[in-house]
Amino acid sequence: MVAALVMAAVGSVVTGAVAPSQGVHLDTGGLVTATALLALLALTFGAVGALVIARLPRVAVPFLAVVAVAGFYIPLFAPLFKWPSWVLDLSLFHLYGTPLTTGVYWTGLWVMLAVVVVGFGGAVAAMRVREVGS
Repeated sequence: MVAALVMAAVGSVVTGAVAPSQGVHLDTGGLVTATALLALLALTFGAVGALVIARLPRVAVPFLAVVAVAGFYIPLFAPLFKWPSWVLDLSLFHLYGTPLTTGVYWTGLWVMLAVVVVGFGGAVAAMRVREVGS
């Protein structure tokens, strides 16, 4: 989480520094919010990964790759194929909204927090009953 926050913060500082030279003026509060939400996105992926690892460790990396790739492409393909709006909510990248332009999507943010709590809670519960070793 700390590493994700540092990477997001560095990216935001660079974006905030370069944006005015491109004629784009960003709200500092929105930029800070977007940075925090990027760190929460990493935590959400971590929670999903922890839950999958606790039950099916060999499937975790391919599963998370599918979740990441599908989550990236769903917002791109949804308007093209005229998919219903609920399909967009299947993408983790779409859940927190667009804090720099339209603000935070609060329902999606609460869903992300629920995924984090259920993911890590379920992972802890699953690891308690998992037999490790011979």
